[in-house]
Amino acid sequence: MLVYAVAMVLAFGSSSALRYSAVWSVPLGLLILSVLTSTRVSAVLAGPVLVRLGVIGYALFLLRAVVLEGFGAVHSGSLSNALLALGWIGFAVLIAEGAHRYIGVPGRRWVLAVARRQTARV
Repeated sequence: MLVYAVAMVLAFGSSSALRYSAVWSVPLGLLILSVLTSTRVSAVLAGPVLVRLGVIGYALFLLRAVVLEGFGAVHSGSLSNALLALGWIGFAVLIAEGAHRYIGVPGRRWVLAVARRQTARV
């Protein structure tokens, strides 16, 4: 998907119409669904890097504004701007990992501890 996104940015630049257009998301979704049926692809998807991206997925979703608004308009045909976009995506993944590890996990543990204490009283 990252290769597809960089190719679209290089070919057409970034505009809000391009980012949210069903013209680009529907074919990509169909391609992903058809490729996922392969056993080789499913083995790759079960790898540690993609599993980790799944674990931090919610934190990354919450930080999507960093990616969408962070690098601003990207002009088409420029490799440096496409690399800048990849840099912002990497920065968002790094922040999401930290948010999950240092805020999400301890917060979830605290909530579960409070819930256990409350149920033990009842």
